[in-house]
Amino acid sequence: MKTVRQIIALALLLGVGGFFFLFQGDIGGSLAGFRSRVADVFDGTLSREKLVALEAENARLRSELEDKGTEDRFGNFKLVEAELFSRYPFNDRSLVLLDRGSEDGVGENMPVVTSGGGLLGVVRSVKRTRSEVQTIFDGQWKSSVEIRGEKAVLAGGTPPRLELIQKGASMQEGDPVLSVSPDFPKDIYVGSLGEVTEIPEDVWMTAEVRTGFLPEDLSRVFVIVDFP
Repeated sequence: MKTVRQIIALALLLGVGGFFFLFQGDIGGSLAGFRSRVADVFDGTLSREKLVALEAENARLRSELEDKGTEDRFGNFKLVEAELFSRYPFNDRSLVLLDRGSEDGVGENMPVVTSGGGLLGVVRSVKRTRSEVQTIFDGQWKSSVEIRGEKAVLAGGTPPRLELIQKGASMQEGDPVLSVSPDFPKDIYVGSLGEVTEIPEDVWMTAEVRTGFLPEDLSRVFVIVDFP
């Protein structure tokens, strides 16, 4: 049992160590602690408490890495970080509430992206300390997207889907779906192309979009407050 626990801990440590290696200029001060934990693993003294602490640290560093990627991707824009409330009083995934509002610079029609840089939706109403976001899971959602140069319409739903794909379009499952709507910065990642459905006697095809997340999976997002 101890050996299995040590192997798991070592894998976690390697992940943390890789993060330190890539971003040592930002978090180099944590390197000494990392070395100490490696020594614990090989000494066979890693306790359950230390393993739990390592898992929490690994999750935190992964979150920081996602945030850094988002900030790099939208470096030309000002981002306001926000936390999601529970979806109450909403009983579906169409709308979410953020803990940021007009006093934080948030306004209507501002794009909202996940901590991984994917498109979540757009701000539809704002109060002083709260704002409401229509997500791409809303059945009323429509926007323009592109897959390997081929245009389509993103139609909201669970999951979102693509409509008006021209038959014979050059694309395959797994291709990135990117926003080309003038309402958002160009080429925001929406998801990957799912199964494509060809309808007999119809000039168009449809497909699912795999976003890789659901609103209830999210805890933090970013509002792009200076677009366009």
